[in-house]
Amino acid sequence: MGFGFFQSSVALKEAKNLAKYRNHDFKKITVKPSLGNLFLWKIVYLYEGKYYVDSVNLIGKTKFCFGETIEKFDTNIHYKNLNKDSKQFNDILRFSWFSQEYLAYDKDKDLIIDVRYSAIPNEAEGLWGIKINSDPNYKDHVKWVVNRGNFFEKGPKFKAMLFGNFCNKEI
Repeated sequence: MGFGFFQSSVALKEAKNLAKYRNHDFKKITVKPSLGNLFLWKIVYLYEGKYYVDSVNLIGKTKFCFGETIEKFDTNIHYKNLNKDSKQFNDILRFSWFSQEYLAYDKDKDLIIDVRYSAIPNEAEGLWGIKINSDPNYKDHVKWVVNRGNFFEKGPKFKAMLFGNFCNKEI
């Protein structure tokens, strides 16, 4: 447990260094270990309405895997016509609490995702999310969406990030 705490503090320090390197005065920042190890960490920080999603490899010399940027979810932009008294709006609020407000909007899938978790640590493709039904007469809850079907396809990339030279950007 002590090693995990140590690695977490190193990953957070490096995440702050990355934001500083980009001249980003982030609003919030988090680091999460990638699947099953304490050496490859996901970095997520908020800057000017967008989440920057990268990863850092802590094996040997610190290396970054620059990743994706995704728009922060905002009900006033993405679902401005959604009834504030609806079950779906309350579900969004609950999901926001659950995800510590790390919600992003995936335009391609029309999906609200928890940007903190993904199969590949420098990608913004969430492992789970919620889908809003845009029918104004819809009275039920949001649809819970799970995105775990492509782990085997992404395995080689993950392995290259962890053990290979995929993450080779130093700052």
